[in-house]
Amino acid sequence: MKIQDSKKIRPMAVAGKFYPNDRISLKQDLDSYFNTISQKERQTEQKDNHIILNYDQALTMSPRALIVPHAGYIFSGVVAASAFARIPENTKYHHIFLLGPSHYTSFHGASVCNAFDEYATPLGKIPVDKVLCNKLIEDNDCISYRSEAHDREHCLEVELPFLQHQINQVSPIIPIIIGTENLSILQKIASALKPYFTSDNLFIISSDFSHYPSYDDAEIIDQHTAEGILSGKKEKFIKAVMDNMQNNIPHLATSACGEAAIYVLLMMMADSTPLTIEHTLYLNSGDSPYGEKGEVVG
Repeated sequence: MKIQDSKKIRPMAVAGKFYPNDRISLKQDLDSYFNTISQKERQTEQKDNHIILNYDQALTMSPRALIVPHAGYIFSGVVAASAFARIPENTKYHHIFLLGPSHYTSFHGASVCNAFDEYATPLGKIPVDKVLCNKLIEDNDCISYRSEAHDREHCLEVELPFLQHQINQVSPIIPIIIGTENLSILQKIASALKPYFTSDNLFIISSDFSHYPSYDDAEIIDQHTAEGILSGKKEKFIKAVMDNMQNNIPHLATSACGEAAIYVLLMMMADSTPLTIEHTLYLNSGDSPYGEKGEVVG
């Protein structure tokens, strides 16, 4: 007798494009990224006036949130690893919330994916807490489920193998795609999520930085954006983004494609117990041997 698995699995949308589609190659790439980070950071460094903690010291503290890129691994893998490496391997979160921008459709509010029991990657499957997903949708008029926001979207999917590499057993996830940059709606989303913004949960904010300026311009723009985030203040981040766009930088399309998700994080942080924000690593696509210097992504 053949027993069918009744679980609904979200298939991989960008395996073989943004990252390897086979387990062995993917694991080798991830090992390489994390090994690079451990070699870079086993000493205390100071860069751009932001202290980078000693690597071993950093690994004793479980982060509340990470802001990580979602470009192809050949461009962003090392930077993503620099953040995920901050999660101690024995950490057990209750839930992992993943927030990112919609690359294919615009809509008012956020889309929480309650359509699948698990998300697939070449390293295995990760459970979705459908009960909590349903609760968020039922309790908040700014949150719904839109299949078109998730079916082809890469910004959350590419983060999952890093979690699987770093955490022994990945906790249930809450996949959230944000389809608006309206600040009043983002505040509603932040208010809906804030009860879960605790030390028991992890928030993954998926965002690249500047899109398509030159290499030298990107370093200036992205430092300004990072300083806005490091302030922990929504207003300073908004000002940094506005300043960047008003400086008439050639080819600059955005300072951060996950700008809305970053807004939500900073809104959740408001009036919370003071948190330390740490800058881990910055690179842009021009630092990759596969990247050009004329137009880059931060």
